[in-house]
Amino acid sequence: MFYIENQSINTSVCYYLNEKGRSMIEMLGVLAIVGILSVGAISAYQKAMVKHEANKFIEGIAQVVQNFTLYSKDWKKLAKNEDTLVSVGQYMKNAGFVPKSLSKETMYFGAYPNRIFFNFNVKPKAGYQEKCQMLFTQVFIPYGDTILYIHRYGRDEGGNSINDKFYKGRAECRSTEKCIPDFKFEDIINVCQYYEDEVTVFFSAYFK
Repeated sequence: MFYIENQSINTSVCYYLNEKGRSMIEMLGVLAIVGILSVGAISAYQKAMVKHEANKFIEGIAQVVQNFTLYSKDWKKLAKNEDTLVSVGQYMKNAGFVPKSLSKETMYFGAYPNRIFFNFNVKPKAGYQEKCQMLFTQVFIPYGDTILYIHRYGRDEGGNSINDKFYKGRAECRSTEKCIPDFKFEDIINVCQYYEDEVTVFFSAYFK
């Protein structure tokens, strides 16, 4: 589509420039307009690609969370010790519970006798804010009654953990606190702010 649109523009420009009596100023003006239109088209295309990638990522995460929480009791049975986290990632992959769209993502699945745990990362410079907002509106808030809490933290270039934030689900939330299911749009905007010093952002979701 982008190619066709620009081809149409270029054809019109060539016709215009070939007409007799056009001054150099007029021709430069036309070329400037074409340049602006091209930049606008590229910008729109880039935004569309970011949106597409965000949708694809969130759809995959939502599918993973649905499958992971559906077998919560089974994962907990694998954990024998309250203080020891048991990895269940291989079970998730063998069962086909991780979609191909997320096959290259770094994720960790674990279980304790009384809760299950899912960790994944989001690159902050690749549409992070949009992905984060969609995570809350399409995944975390709908599962707010099942979520114990969300731990959000970043990593700087040295690998240090920074900007630690905790957000509680209904089960862990006190009456004086704002629970994830009660988040409004302005709360999500605040939660999903971008920090310049972060190279990677991690989300650890704990479920009942």
